[in-house]
Amino acid sequence: MDSKEGIGLVIVDGAAFGSEMRDVSEYLREVGGIVLYAPESFEWLLLSTHLIPEIKISQILEHPEDYIDSREYASWERFFTELLVNRTQGDPLWAYSKKKLPDVYLSSKIKNAVKKQMKLIVWEEKR
Repeated sequence: MDSKEGIGLVIVDGAAFGSEMRDVSEYLREVGGIVLYAPESFEWLLLSTHLIPEIKISQILEHPEDYIDSREYASWERFFTELLVNRTQGDPLWAYSKKKLPDVYLSSKIKNAVKKQMKLIVWEEKR
């Protein structure tokens, strides 16, 4: 961050990150220049772009409560992580891993589609 200008964006899983929220929020207030975005699930954010090949889950995204069994999944984050991992595991380009985000997910096309889903953030327009 030291060498970059502008505001930094950190995206975390709201469900998994909740216990850290207070300390990190205080730190971000002190440091400044960083926005924290915490959707229920980062994987949901990726899936909601509808750009990942061979994944057709519009119904699930529209009504997740009809598909997520709380006896099996402690959170929606875990459900969407498993869904994304399972649906992409055979694809060398799109195989999702929570440990290291594959480069394809950092493409401009995916980033712009994710930004459209992040409705609470006002993005600067390029001039």
